[in-house]
Amino acid sequence: MKINKLKSPCWMFILRYIHLKKPKSVSEISKRCGFTYSHTSKIVNQLRKNKVLTCTIEGRNKYVKLTKFGKECSKHCSFLVNHLELNYRYADYMKDIYGMER
Repeated sequence: MKINKLKSPCWMFILRYIHLKKPKSVSEISKRCGFTYSHTSKIVNQLRKNKVLTCTIEGRNKYVKLTKFGKECSKHCSFLVNHLELNYRYADYMKDIYGMER
């Protein structure tokens, strides 16, 4: 199976959001993640091609849902993003208290 490369790390935040907030529309995901609709739609299409999620169209809205493989990926992305956020907060705390750099 050929895997299409996702060049932007934005897909991690999109997967994390979909993991936390079950099937959502692409427009809602773009608003919550802070990306443009166009950018979010391109990332969703790449994730769909890689069989990470499925898309259903209802009227004018495109809804996304994680596949079994996508659920596994989103768990790991959530862990990674949470871990990075925690480390950055800890590093900022250490810098404020002890004057240590990252």
